[in-house]
Amino acid sequence: PADPIQKEFYSTWLSLPGTYEATNAKNGETLKLTLKAIPDYVLFLELTGNRGGEKILERGYLNMSIAAATYDKKLTVSYRPDTIGRQYSCLLIGVLTPGGLTGDTGASDCSFPAHEKVSKWKVDATSDAIVITDASGDTTRFTRVAAR
Repeated sequence: PADPIQKEFYSTWLSLPGTYEATNAKNGETLKLTLKAIPDYVLFLELTGNRGGEKILERGYLNMSIAAATYDKKLTVSYRPDTIGRQYSCLLIGVLTPGGLTGDTGASDCSFPAHEKVSKWKVDATSDAIVITDASGDTTRFTRVAAR
């Protein structure tokens, strides 16, 4: 893409795929997050590991778009599960940042697509780490362990 904002958006989409891991300091449970780029600014997401003593496997799609009307750095990311609850989605509204993106779910209810009670998430993502903070301030930091 020739336009600087479109180019930055494209670069961000290409920089995020890879494998990330997070370990809960309190109980030692590990989560593995894998992102794969697929056409039209979509990331396929797979989350595996243990949470609350139970094994989890979640798959879904992160559709990324920028505001075409204003063509600024405002970004929308929607998450839609691959299986159970795929009729639901969760929206994250944010902006492109140098080397990544930041945003939050705001008023979007992510409880159905996330399969758990969620009031609000803030997400900061770069090619090195993805940090998710919930409404209570609890933070999960996924650190990249492998590229694409």
